[in-house]
Amino acid sequence: MCSDAGDDPQTIDFHKVVNRFIEELKKKSDDAVSAYAKKPRKRWTELATQALVQAGHALFGLHLEHASRTTKSSWGRSEHLTVDAMVYEKGRGPIRFIAEHENAPSLDPLKTQCWKLAHIRADVRVLVGYYRRPRRRPSSDSCRDFDTGKAQLHKVAERVHSGPIILILGDLDAKSKKPEDFETIYRAAQIGVVNP
Repeated sequence: MCSDAGDDPQTIDFHKVVNRFIEELKKKSDDAVSAYAKKPRKRWTELATQALVQAGHALFGLHLEHASRTTKSSWGRSEHLTVDAMVYEKGRGPIRFIAEHENAPSLDPLKTQCWKLAHIRADVRVLVGYYRRPRRRPSSDSCRDFDTGKAQLHKVAERVHSGPIILILGDLDAKSKKPEDFETIYRAAQIGVVNP
């Protein structure tokens, strides 16, 4: 568990970020299990965004401010820079953690969110998205599996000469029956230029 002061940004590896996100989802227990992969995805988006904010605070400290699509900052705004979740130093200080959560299992929206994150300076940048195996003829925009999504999104981040972005993709076809299932539903990788 992190202290109130948080971790040094230089010591945070991507596994720690992914594990923290999954731990925060598991804390949401049955609510998260019942909301995963069900339409409409509004409740799942709220829970996943809350888990991202909580992960950012756990990694960097509780003394920081945050804004997200579900909560407002101390100055009355929610999505700063139209980013789903952001944890930053008080008084509009440096951004420590930003995250986008994209529900659509399509490459175009994921690429747009990846491109956006690639242009924002932060200690940790996270993109959470989803893939789904096609039931019929897949469209060229489908995010069909983890490896396809990872390869396509890496190209976007690399083209912008982005520093690392943590990519977390969940399988929408997976069934969640208990909170521990989130450990196997998600796969993660680091994309972009790892040491810019």
